[in-house]
Amino acid sequence: MKRFLHKLKIPYFESTGNHKKGDRLGVRVLTFHGMKGLEFKQIFLTDVNARTIPILPANFNAWDVAEQGAYLQSERALLYVAFKRATESVQVTGIGQKSEMIDC
Repeated sequence: MKRFLHKLKIPYFESTGNHKKGDRLGVRVLTFHGMKGLEFKQIFLTDVNARTIPILPANFNAWDVAEQGAYLQSERALLYVAFKRATESVQVTGIGQKSEMIDC
């Protein structure tokens, strides 16, 4: 996404979520974790697909069913938080196989 914004000469900055409104101009680039507690008019979730959502640890298959379920629930909750940060619209993009966590 940053490469795309740079190519189009659209100003952007990586954010830890600590910036106040108006501190910087441009597109704020955040992780899902960095979005917690913030609110935006529009959200663009990029590279959302089966490879990236959920991100599974290398040893995930060795976990017991309860641990796997709890982990997947936390990943689902994180995705939900990302969707709920938008007050007007959410755009989701990705390529490849659709994530099972995306219902629409």
